[in-house]
Amino acid sequence: FSGAGRQTTRESDPSLPNVFSVLTAFEPRDRRYDLELTLADNVNLLSTADVDRASVKYSFENLTLELGRRPHAWGNAMIFPVLDIFTPFRPLAINTEYRSGLDMAHVSWALSEGVNAEAGHIFRDYVADEGDNDSSIFRLQRVFYGSELEVQAMFARHYGGEMFAGAALVSLFDGVLRTEISSLEVVHDRELSCLVNFDTSWDSFSYPTYAFIEFYHSGFGLPDAADLLADATIRERFSRGETFTIARNAIGAGSKVDFTETVSIGLSAVANLDDSSGMSQGTVFYDLLQDVELTSGISVPWGERGTEFGGVSVAQDLYLSPGMVFFVKLSVYGLFFG
Repeated sequence: FSGAGRQTTRESDPSLPNVFSVLTAFEPRDRRYDLELTLADNVNLLSTADVDRASVKYSFENLTLELGRRPHAWGNAMIFPVLDIFTPFRPLAINTEYRSGLDMAHVSWALSEGVNAEAGHIFRDYVADEGDNDSSIFRLQRVFYGSELEVQAMFARHYGGEMFAGAALVSLFDGVLRTEISSLEVVHDRELSCLVNFDTSWDSFSYPTYAFIEFYHSGFGLPDAADLLADATIRERFSRGETFTIARNAIGAGSKVDFTETVSIGLSAVANLDDSSGMSQGTVFYDLLQDVELTSGISVPWGERGTEFGGVSVAQDLYLSPGMVFFVKLSVYGLFFG
């Protein structure tokens, strides 16, 4: 068992349209079982506590069964989710060490050496007139150890639509090249999304250095950010927490340099290639103790008005965009176990 909570401040502004709450969605809001306790809910403050892990697992030989609230993720994305449509992280997310749990039944089994399969069913809260909200999933993975190649084939039935997808990764030039492609059914049509990324590490002037780059295409993306309010499909995906960008074509990159055994500096950025807007982030990592890490940094959006990161027009003389963020995070590992 484990828990999670959130506490945010919010301002009451009746002039803001519903898209404001859509763009700030960040967690599963339609889990079948309500285990959340509201501590405070008023015009200025929302504070909750939640049971985010509660499951029963049974393993024997090459088969594992699990039932309850557990995390689940698909894909090899570093910034932009293509296959991970269940609980993906935002681009440039500050905390990616903890993923929200889903109410699901899950089975995984090793068919043979290098061949693994998994299947599951995600239980969601039923909402009248919205059809089947549950999701069924199946994934087959094949690892070719000699050639350092891994391929995956996936199928999901998600909110009444079917998704067919594939992924692959291979070692290349002292790094790893990954790719994903998915075809998701939406209202009797299919949208194709894909990504390619590459990461590697080396010593730069005797400093250990890591870097990555990722190219992303979304079939749900909008060439013009001004179409956001008129596009019900992408707003629905925002509200379910499946995507966090409106770009049709985007790029992300980042690097991290270890200057000492305790101090590292990271730089990363994402950009909407359709409207030349984006966000940059600088982060400092400091190991206070062996199991204690202090992380701080700043995220700065850039772009002209009318773009995704410069400000989407949601009403007359009213623009909605990410703001500049300064963050500090203290991580303590092994506090209770080991």
